[in-house]
Amino acid sequence: MKRTVLVMSILATPLWAEESIVKRYGPLLTQCYAQAADTAALKDCIGAMSGNCMAKEDQGETTYGMATCTSSETEVWDGFLNNEYRQTMTYFKVQDMDEAELFPEFANRANALKKAQRAWLVYRDAACDLEYALPGAGSIRQLTGTGCMLQMTAERTIELKQMREGEN
Repeated sequence: MKRTVLVMSILATPLWAEESIVKRYGPLLTQCYAQAADTAALKDCIGAMSGNCMAKEDQGETTYGMATCTSSETEVWDGFLNNEYRQTMTYFKVQDMDEAELFPEFANRANALKKAQRAWLVYRDAACDLEYALPGAGSIRQLTGTGCMLQMTAERTIELKQMREGEN
């Protein structure tokens, strides 16, 4: 009975919720992303939020804390990714419309992006599943898995932005 009560109390009171991590540290990443003048500066934003979270949260340097901080940053990057995808898709549709009259066979950027993005999502998930699996039963798997998702999501976000804006 005591063990059940202890387990239930641990489950009922999470150390800290991911939502509050995003609220506390997300603006730092959003500001970094908005102010980045070029690709190198955008890449420097990767890990800024989770690094601060890990350094400042009481349990930020535990495996659970590091994984939570990293997952929270991935959530913010995923929002950036969706925004960049929508903007790039719109940009490509306009380019395709402009080119369709004279060269309809080449006016397929938007469809190609849609196909590539769908394939990329499958690839990212499979690659990060592998990163999670490689360490075996060790707790480090949480960090390799969440780190992979963060890195790949952020890098793809930057790639989408570059497709539309070119190298700054």
